[in-house]
Amino acid sequence: MPFHSSWSQRQISVMMLGAVAPNPTKYFFCLADSSTLTETSTAAAFFAAELPIGINGYSRKYVAFTGPSIYDNATKTAMIPLQTITWTPVGGSLQFQTVFLVADGAATGAVGSIVMLNIEPQVTLRLAGQPYQVEYSVSQK
Repeated sequence: MPFHSSWSQRQISVMMLGAVAPNPTKYFFCLADSSTLTETSTAAAFFAAELPIGINGYSRKYVAFTGPSIYDNATKTAMIPLQTITWTPVGGSLQFQTVFLVADGAATGAVGSIVMLNIEPQVTLRLAGQPYQVEYSVSQK
């Protein structure tokens, strides 16, 4: 998943300029019904396209980053170990094109910073009872 442009700027501000780091207990994965979101779209655009929370079982998925980060000498990459997130629709379907990660977010509401996003190559549709899984590892070269 590519990092959002504002996240890259925030990383530098935190590491080099003393800006406040994101709260590690407020990361959430979200789904959006849009294929037009990009690494430079505003946070408001992401939240406007997000699936309606509470409809057909959709909710933001809390992410707890665990374990130490590791460094892979072969790829010259620092990473946090792979994790899996699953959404399973209830009572109806979920249709979306974009998965995105929010920092300093909440279970509901348009708050937080966009960290990274992944746009599926085509519309993804999951009917009630059909799970959708995302496996991710946060990494940086």
